[in-house]
Amino acid sequence: PRGYFGAVTDGATRYSTVTLLQRKSGAEAAVRHVLAWSEMQTGQRVQKVRHDRGGEYMSGSLRQFYGERGIQMEPSSAYTPEANGIAQSHNLRLLDMARPMLADSGDARHGLPSLGDRFAGDAIMYANDMHNAMPASGGQVRRTPSEGFLGRTVALGVFRRFGCRVWVHTPGKPFVQRTELAPCARPGRFLGFERPMGSGIYRVLLDSGQ
Repeated sequence: PRGYFGAVTDGATRYSTVTLLQRKSGAEAAVRHVLAWSEMQTGQRVQKVRHDRGGEYMSGSLRQFYGERGIQMEPSSAYTPEANGIAQSHNLRLLDMARPMLADSGDARHGLPSLGDRFAGDAIMYANDMHNAMPASGGQVRRTPSEGFLGRTVALGVFRRFGCRVWVHTPGKPFVQRTELAPCARPGRFLGFERPMGSGIYRVLLDSGQ
């Protein structure tokens, strides 16, 4: 599929935020947004940012942004991905989770085929939500990433199989529902949760294409 995704991971808790990008040039705005959101949600200031030497992370405007906020830049050495191991391993983990999720997204009971690569971004975001809800190795805080970073516990019971059949309730006038047998729900496919997770809003692909 066309496009990119950018993941920003907190080194202490391993909490990760994923942003879908149409092109790499959008990475700078995504980084600024994630850092501002993180500081507002946690009440903590970002001290340093480690990244590779990709041009999207080394722009003059982003350097100025870091400098004005006292954020220390730590670009890794060229051709040494292991120096940025947390980000590299997490990106690979998300892809390893998203591939089988897409392959197993069909629902044979309802005659639904697997979702195609067009929904790879949705699968990656959903995989990241699961990562944040489960214990992560390597973190300094012995809790799930969501608990360590945001102080929020995520009940694993909210997770469903990616792409499974769901119905979206369409409320109507009570007197109409009592006198008619018109459908009160629209069928669709489960794609995960709306940003930020915990808002109680689900993302559903309706059979109508919406």
